[in-house]
Amino acid sequence: MLLVTAAAIPILILCSAMTSASETAVTALSEARIRQMAREGNRRAVILASLLDDKERLIGVLLIANNIFNILSASLATNVFLHLTGEVGVAIATVIMTVLVVVFAEVLPKTYAIRDSEKFALTMAPSLRALVILLEPPSAVLKRIVRAILRLFGDRESSFGGHQAMDELRARIAELRGYSSRFRQRSQMLRGVMDLERMTIGEIMTHRSMMTTFDGDRLVGEAKSEINDSRFSRFPLWQGDRDRITGLLHVRDLLPADPASRLADHMREVTFVPETARLESQLAAFQASHSHLAMVVDEHGTLKGLVTLEDVMEEIVGEILDERDMPTPLPEPDAGGALTVEGRVAPRDINRHMDWDLPEDEPTMAALLTDRIGRIPGTGHRTELGRHTVTVLERRGHRLTRLRIDPPQPGEDGGLRL
Repeated sequence: MLLVTAAAIPILILCSAMTSASETAVTALSEARIRQMAREGNRRAVILASLLDDKERLIGVLLIANNIFNILSASLATNVFLHLTGEVGVAIATVIMTVLVVVFAEVLPKTYAIRDSEKFALTMAPSLRALVILLEPPSAVLKRIVRAILRLFGDRESSFGGHQAMDELRARIAELRGYSSRFRQRSQMLRGVMDLERMTIGEIMTHRSMMTTFDGDRLVGEAKSEINDSRFSRFPLWQGDRDRITGLLHVRDLLPADPASRLADHMREVTFVPETARLESQLAAFQASHSHLAMVVDEHGTLKGLVTLEDVMEEIVGEILDERDMPTPLPEPDAGGALTVEGRVAPRDINRHMDWDLPEDEPTMAALLTDRIGRIPGTGHRTELGRHTVTVLERRGHRLTRLRIDPPQPGEDGGLRL
């Protein structure tokens, strides 16, 4: 009988190791990956996905089983050593079982499982299902007890909502930036897709001071050469007042046009959108209307600028250049790593170019600097923006024309920004 008891101890330790490793594996694996494999027909993934539907129950079962195996093995070991060495056997059993449980039932299996959590969890899926069925009654009782105790301390249950899921996805995307340039580019594109829901049109629009517009009362023959010399294919038309946009002109519509006709005779309807609209909704609007350009207005209906479909897409894939575009790449940093840019450059573009983490609260560096200081700084002014120091090199009137941005310095607020 003593021999049978001694032989049961390593079996119990092995069972404890399997449950301990399974707990680590199901905690560390990617649920999205498992559910994708389940949709593709992987039978073990189907089992595992159904268990993950109630992860709290699964973890509870594994903890119950793990403690049963550990306590039972320790009790049997104590009984064996009591028979062999007397009362001192309690101390001997405690020391030996502590070492065996910590090394072979906890540290070693957990380390093994976390190296390939997905493979291990899939291997154990049928066994886990059987264990859950077997220990469902005590697990349900334990869950009720735990929840009742938590309620006594004022804790309320919280579900894993959409915002938490998005935050987790952002964190996963950020991890790609630490790999090769190919993965970094993918990270930037995924980041752009995620940002569509929170970025506004006002952050990416072309300001009205930089728009190319035409008086709708001008004759086609008079304006045609000027239009052909432009690198744009669509132009807002105004009549009477430059801020009163009445339509949109597409150069394609001028090909058969009578030179003596007015530009307004060939204009199309133009869409007006608020500057506070999200890029996600504007992209859907462009798709629904089959248009590529919209005028941007503020809450009072005052013209602020324009936004194009290309502007929205560039937030995902980066700058898009066609044969008529004039590339304006950002300069390379100097020997000390500092970057000299124009004030109108977007901090988001700098982050993409340099893999930095400048704040992206405003559409341009000048606006960001002015917003942080509360006024328009003068030449030579230095400001801390996160881990970066920004120096005003040149100011013309009320415009910040040239800025120098020092490379990021190590600090507590230097985490990756998404």
